[in-house]
Parts: sequence; C-alpha cells; structure tokens
Amino acid sequence: LGSFATGAHSAVHSYYDPCQHRLYAVKKQRRGDTTYRQFHREVHTLARFRGSSWLLSLVSAFYDATSFHIVTRMHITTVDLAVKVSRSADGRVPLDKVRHLMTEILVALDELHAHRIIHGDLKPENILVNVHGHVILSDFGMSRDFNQLGPKHQISGKSTFRPDVTFAKNGTGVYRCPSAWAGSAFSYEADHWAMGIIMHWCLFDEYPFDVKIKDDSDSVGDAVLRRRYGLEEERDGIDPYTGDLLRRLLDKSPFSRIKSAAMKHHPFF
Repeated sequence: LGSFATGAHSAVHSYYDPCQHRLYAVKKQRRGDTTYRQFHREVHTLARFRGSSWLLSLVSAFYDATSFHIVTRMHITTVDLAVKVSRSADGRVPLDKVRHLMTEILVALDELHAHRIIHGDLKPENILVNVHGHVILSDFGMSRDFNQLGPKHQISGKSTFRPDVTFAKNGTGVYRCPSAWAGSAFSYEADHWAMGIIMHWCLFDEYPFDVKIKDDSDSVGDAVLRRRYGLEEERDGIDPYTGDLLRRLLDKSPFSRIKSAAMKHHPFF
C-alpha cells in the first residue's frame, strides 16, 4: 500500500493481507545501515511484547541479501504523535489531551521497564496514537534490553549485584538525557527525561533549552548540559501543577528526577 514513514536508516511500508483481512507494517532497514546484531536485538525485544496493548509486538521477521525486515500489526487509523500534533490549528495540544497522552505514555513505559528494557529513542515519531487516542510505543532499534545480559544478581556466574545501567549515547539528540550527553551511566529515568521533552513540545510547539531538531549534535549537547530550564508559568500560560511536573521530569540529575511511582500521585494527573 506504500510507504508511510521514513527515517534516517529505515522505511516503514504498509501491506494488506486479503486472506486474513489484516493490515501489517513492515520496517525495512538496509544492510550496512543496520548490523545483524542490531536487527536480532530489536526482533528479540519485540517478541517479548506479544499480547501487549501498549507496546508494538512482533508478527514476523526476515532478511535478504540487501535488507532486514520486521513485520508488526497495523491499524489504518493509527498515526504517530508527530502527525497528531501537527494536525491541530496552532501546532500545540490542549492541556487535557496532553494529560491523557502523558498518562498513557507513563503506563506504557512502566510496562516496558518491567521487562527491564530502556526505550532509548522515545520521541513523537515513535509513539503511535490510534483513533481512540490510545498510545502504542514503537521502534525499539535503540533500546537497551538488560535481559540479554543475564539476571540482575549474576555477573559471569558470581552473585554480585549489577544495576540496570548503560553508557550508550544513542537516540535522537533533542530527546537525549543529560547523563548520556555527559558520558555518564543512566537507566530507566532516561525515558522519563524524553517524556518531559515530549510534554514540553506538545504544550509549546518547541523544544526546551532553545534547541532545534536540526541543530548539530554538539550544540544540542552543550545546550542541554549548560542551559537552565527557563520555564515560567505565568509567562508561558500554564498552571503550577503542569510547571512543577515539567521541572521534575527535566531535572538534570537522574537521582532527583521524578520517578514513575511519584508521578502517579502528582497533582497534574
């Protein structure tokens, strides 16, 4: 049925199966842009999500001489959040809609993190929204699956505690957490940082720290690490609860950044 999404290293095509009367999305990645190890990691991750309402799950996967292919279910009424936002009159999302989206993203991240997986590239293009307004997280090519490293309490057969942390500096620059820019270890709270960036973008149709999506990597990293999050409720036309949640999500310290359990009791929701 044609291509409906194109990224730097992949394209997603839609296909209709007349026998089963179902739509499928096929993500095609060129060999050379993607290694077999990356392909296998994403397939292995998607296979964990079968039956999930919040996480895109695997139908099939295969590869040929030129490309890797990942097949997932698709609904014709589903678009990504970037498209959903761009359809509004002023490019912004009303506060009640933002509250709904953030609630569902939080629940989806809780399920993902329960699988011991960091998404690693959470952004509007990787958040699908169906006709009922429910979200499904997609594109786990940059994810970090700690299950592939073995149980938490084992390192090379020894009973030594190993926390779920990574130093991987991947994902889209404007959504990347400060720890990743600084080369420090980070964990699941990196996805909550990205959630804060998305929330800010939904409310204001721009990115915090005066960065642009097309800025070069060095300037984005420098801005995230050095600039203050200059939110002012009265000036920016938001209520104190919304402002407080944004500040706590975009706390540059992973230790004091708001965690999932505290978010669920935050007055914003």
